[in-house]
Amino acid sequence: LWWGVVSERHPSLLHAGLVCVELLQGSAAELQLAIERNIARRVQDTDTIMAEATVFFTAYQPVVEAIRRLTVGLPAPLLPFHEFLVEGLRGDLQPAFLNGCSWRQSHLSQLVGGLLEVYSFDEGQREALQMLTRRNFILVQGPPGTGKSFTGVKMAQVLAQFRLDVIERQQTLGSSDLLEAERQLAAAEAEVGALRAELRAKEKEHLALSRRKELMVSSEMTRSWLFEQVCRDLEGAIKAQDSVQSRLEGIHRSIERLEQQRCRLAAKALNDEAASVR
Repeated sequence: LWWGVVSERHPSLLHAGLVCVELLQGSAAELQLAIERNIARRVQDTDTIMAEATVFFTAYQPVVEAIRRLTVGLPAPLLPFHEFLVEGLRGDLQPAFLNGCSWRQSHLSQLVGGLLEVYSFDEGQREALQMLTRRNFILVQGPPGTGKSFTGVKMAQVLAQFRLDVIERQQTLGSSDLLEAERQLAAAEAEVGALRAELRAKEKEHLALSRRKELMVSSEMTRSWLFEQVCRDLEGAIKAQDSVQSRLEGIHRSIERLEQQRCRLAAKALNDEAASVR
């Protein structure tokens, strides 16, 4: 393949069936040799074919070269607007920063709606602004003086405000969840203190009843109704002590779970803030 652009379209040359082409890649000598080779072979598959594009690529050359400079050494998927420039994607592709979140979608729509109420945009400008909520690639074109730069600035302002609002919301939600986890953790730790005091009391009661039972056994009072009452009280004290111990162990497990939750929420708050900034 030899790439070139038409460098001269003089009427006299066109009348003679000639077009001057400047080669962008390869040499004229190599092209001449290839043409002569194809003529000598006289094979259909090796005919020399010149294809002229219907698009005036020169108009896009500065933009394409700028994109190339930005992506030197990068894999193709990292090319800006890869889906559109490389894969030729058509239709709407929701902006990634909306992240499928209904609140973000609604809030961005509100910001755009508020902007449309403040300024007098024409139909084309309004359509471009409304595309912010449903497309991550918006082509705005028009002749000089039609408001392309003004519309772009307003788009940037909307997105900048949207970014700040998302960060603030992430921080607020993250802080509230973290505060709730810390509140539950403090309540659990307070309950642990109360249960420990109750457990000490139950242990003292258990010890006292055990000693009383031993004393009655040594005094051969095992057949009296008082001994039976002491045995029942001791059995109740053991059950009560086991119950308090079980509740205390459950609270300790809850504290461990709340500690893990608090750490996750703290890490999530930092990650959400970093993701929102990005």
